[in-house]
Amino acid sequence: PWNQSAGELGTSEIPNESEASPFGMISENKGHMDRVRMLTLNTSSQNFALNEHIAILDALTARNPDAASDAIDKHLSRILVQIDEIKAENHNWFTDLAQ
Repeated sequence: PWNQSAGELGTSEIPNESEASPFGMISENKGHMDRVRMLTLNTSSQNFALNEHIAILDALTARNPDAASDAIDKHLSRILVQIDEIKAENHNWFTDLAQ
């Protein structure tokens, strides 16, 4: 957890990737996220992502956990919108397993 007096995250508190944790979830889904990132990679999306990262860093620098959480949620949720856009434009790339 965050050590407020030292101003740092204790590395001994970071769970390994095999545990059910945000780190493990990110590791498991990284390939999918990388594919979406490559399919949507352009200058506009790079600038958008940069601005989202700046908002996250600004909130962290201000030590505002609510703003940081909101900025991170907004940034990570964007991939869901991008996946829907890619599916709409390239529906033949996907198989709907729900049918």
